Amino acid sequence: MLSDAQQRQRYDQFGADGLRGAGGGGTGDGFGGGGLGDLFDAFFGGGGSPFGGSRGQTGPPRGQDLEVVADLSRVGFDAKSTLHDFSGVTSKVAGGFAANLADPATSFTGSIACEAKTLVTGVEGRDTAMCEHLDTEKHEQIGFTIESFTPDVDGIDAAKLTLAGTVNGTFEIRGVKKAVTMPVKLAVDASRRLSIEGQTKLSLPDFGVPVPSQLGLISMEPDVVVWVALRARVAAGAARAR
Repeated sequence: MLSDAQQRQRYDQFGADGLRGAGGGGTGDGFGGGGLGDLFDAFFGGGGSPFGGSRGQTGPPRGQDLEVVADLSRVGFDAKSTLHDFSGVTSKVAGGFAANLADPATSFTGSIACEAKTLVTGVEGRDTAMCEHLDTEKHEQIGFTIESFTPDVDGIDAAKLTLAGTVNGTFEIRGVKKAVTMPVKLAVDASRRLSIEGQTKLSLPDFGVPVPSQLGLISMEPDVVVWVALRARVAAGAARAR
């Protein structure tokens, strides 16, 4: 059985078919305090944020509208069952952010959503059961609305060019909304795209999702780790706002 990290790597390389191939003979058993200004200056040789969030000589830092790059983004979950651990993942992701990247604590909002029925775990029967439990015919999307960002104290890693913090918002699954927090890392990749990666633990019963079980012999734990690996770029025609 592949580990979660191996499953994610297989999905990156081969897509959903590669992940299904990793399923083996499994059964359908359920499914700081500082801003980014200095960080961007170090990365881009003093040019400030590549997204337009640099600090001007007067007035507050400016923000920028960003859009998720679907082809480079994934969301998924890691779960445990009686038999083994398994993961689900999809790249059918959309969304965007309005962020002041020079000082995200002052302004960082947005939303992302994925098509629930496109989540795959590598086992066809389990995927079918998962869609039934998520009621994907009625609730087509799983969504996360981001309301704010709180930087970690000393969260900037100059060597890795990242900023650690926590996003605060609302998760929606099966039509049920719950307030959540998710530790994340913000960074900029070589193509000047914003990278957002993080994970948090959710309880399926909190969202009205039945916990899969087969005859009481094979069951899934009610808690899952939901994770995001997103890339975002400046939205087409986006206007900077003070």
